[in-house]
Amino acid sequence: MGMNEHGTTLQREGTFSGLSEAERLQREQIKLLYAQAPAGLLATLVNSLVLTLVLWQVTPYWKLLLWLVLVLLGAWLTHRLIKSYRNAPAEEMHDSRWSLFFLIGLGTCGCLMGLAGIFLFPYESLAHALFLAFLLGGMVAGATGTYSVMMRAFLIYTLPIITPLCFQLLRRGSELEVAIGGLLVVFYGIMLHTAYYVHRTTIQSLRLRFENSGLLAELMVSQSRSEQAIATLQHEIAERKNVERALRESEEKYRMIFENSPLGIVHFERDGTITAYNENLADMSDTSREEFIGLNPLTYLQDEELKGAIAACLKGERAHYAGCYRSRRTGRVTPIKADFSPIVGDQGVVLGGTGIIQNISEQKRVEKKLEDQLHFLQTLIDTIPNPIFYKDTGGIYVGCNRAFEIRLGLDRRQIVGKTVYDLLPRDLADEYHRMDLALLRNPGEQVYETSLVYSDGQRRDIILNKATYFNVEGELAGLVGVSVDITDRKRAEAALKRAHDELEQRVQERTSALAAAVEELQNEIAERRKAEEALRNSSEKLKLFAYSVIHDLKSPAIGIYGVANLLSKRYENALDEKGRMYCDQILKASEHVALLVEQINVYMAAKEAPVVIEKINVNDILQMVYDEFSAQFSLRRVQWFGLQERVQIHADRLCIHRVFRNLVDNALKYGGEKLSEIRIGYREERDFFVFSVTDNGIGVSKEDSERIFGIFERDKAARGISGTGLGLAIVKEISEKHGGDVWIEPGVDGGTTFYVSIAKHPGAVAPA
Repeated sequence: MGMNEHGTTLQREGTFSGLSEAERLQREQIKLLYAQAPAGLLATLVNSLVLTLVLWQVTPYWKLLLWLVLVLLGAWLTHRLIKSYRNAPAEEMHDSRWSLFFLIGLGTCGCLMGLAGIFLFPYESLAHALFLAFLLGGMVAGATGTYSVMMRAFLIYTLPIITPLCFQLLRRGSELEVAIGGLLVVFYGIMLHTAYYVHRTTIQSLRLRFENSGLLAELMVSQSRSEQAIATLQHEIAERKNVERALRESEEKYRMIFENSPLGIVHFERDGTITAYNENLADMSDTSREEFIGLNPLTYLQDEELKGAIAACLKGERAHYAGCYRSRRTGRVTPIKADFSPIVGDQGVVLGGTGIIQNISEQKRVEKKLEDQLHFLQTLIDTIPNPIFYKDTGGIYVGCNRAFEIRLGLDRRQIVGKTVYDLLPRDLADEYHRMDLALLRNPGEQVYETSLVYSDGQRRDIILNKATYFNVEGELAGLVGVSVDITDRKRAEAALKRAHDELEQRVQERTSALAAAVEELQNEIAERRKAEEALRNSSEKLKLFAYSVIHDLKSPAIGIYGVANLLSKRYENALDEKGRMYCDQILKASEHVALLVEQINVYMAAKEAPVVIEKINVNDILQMVYDEFSAQFSLRRVQWFGLQERVQIHADRLCIHRVFRNLVDNALKYGGEKLSEIRIGYREERDFFVFSVTDNGIGVSKEDSERIFGIFERDKAARGISGTGLGLAIVKEISEKHGGDVWIEPGVDGGTTFYVSIAKHPGAVAPA
């Protein structure tokens, strides 16, 4: 390396002077993220468009379009961020805010793509769900190479992409979907491990570059100084007989350089005999200095190329050698680089030679790691099914993936180093070259439709997505392209257009018939509205009549009861047994009329009064019902079995109390002498709370169970038992107003179970 190149290197590395290793690594990570971001952004756009096309037939259009607009908006904002970073002054490009902005944009894009796992999930098509999993998994795989330089960026981008879809698949519960979800989790674990490996390799590469940059600078300085010292030394040796004092000074200078140089230095006479051998070179060769003094490398070396370089030096020529040196003692092989210079006297006679030997083991190790990393990245893009290529700024192909080779029917060695004019027909090559030049003049992204001649000679339609990329110094390095075959899609679009035209024709033919049907339907709707209005008026009149009857019956019934009661008490002794019997019958009849009026009033209230929905404790209501009938339970020795669990529902408190009271009262009235227990049950269904009241009384016949919920309907076995026939009708009315129903199941050996369902969300569920 010359002095100018050495100065340039020092100046470039000097920008990091005074910074810690962590700060230098962070700056390089930010630079690499922004340099690789266009490729990731391009992949996001391509995948979002492909996903929209694939799911078009199985997902509502508005969902797809809304999601696509959000993704495009996120991509545009990210593109603006990248442009702002590239246009920022050099001293501001290392500011930590660029890292924060990039992570926010990356997380937003990841969330938008991950939203497809829930918002666009094709519930009805397993094939489309599998494609969605494959596409999102591909994006995670792509992010492994693009964003793993900073693990936070990789996690922020990939976790929102993969997590919703895995959750959706595992939540669905079918064996295949759970298997796919499990495979995605395993795949993500592999990608996470791969990303960590790439991240660690990149960090090690950067650290090695930092270390080697400092070491290289020191070596170049030492080599430059050594060359100057050697030139001075050679000049002084030629004049040593005349300038003894200058010679001693020169020898002292040289000895200091010789002993302290980080490079290996050897001196030999004109015949090749070694006369000096510094300690650094002794360490390289695993021998002592004294062992080599007096030896002639032209006689003991087996490497003919190294011997040729020394022989050329002794002939007066500068010689260079790069290869491996094998130790005579240990057999260890060390990669070295050696420069030999002749020592020439005043008369141009070669007096001997000097060799500067550099151990390049570390450099070789770094080169091997870089080769491994490049091999991994190449393997990674080879797994992507879409053809990918990349060129330098001169339009020369510098790489591609396996899919691109298959498309062209050429081996990679036949592609790399060529231009489009070497690979494609002239018309296509002209178009590709023109678009490449436009993109390189205005760096960014480029998407357009074109065609490509495949290896079988067919010309296929493709969408070509291209973007420029930059090297680590931020300089334009070339462009990368991804193609998507859309030939089948275009054929499908043509078929769809033909079908659309046919459909338009059919629609026009049926429009007239539809217009006539609409007019007929409008006439029918008008007639129905008139009938509904008449029915509403009739219902209002009937309700007014019912309230009038209730009022007109209640007052006389109360009056009759009062008069009969006074007659019975005051004239009991004056009446004979038949007269007292008549008074008792009048009292019972008037009580029955009053009870009937009261039940009609309750029924009308249940039918007309609005329900007040609130959160109620059913256990408290059942306790109130039990307290009300506890005397009858004790008298008739009836056991009460309430709810064993705490139940809370949303309903009208008074209505639910009336339901349980009427059902328990019904069981006590009509259970007969056989009645010994009343049991309250409860179960919860998807849309309903279902309560049951079971007794072991005489039961209800199957034919009566179909009609006893009607107004004034009673069981045949209830003859002689006081009642109005409205209790169960009120229960039915209340359950229907709560969005539920009521039904009865007669027992096998007697007894009856009444079921009442209450909607969990009254008003949202229609009664069955």
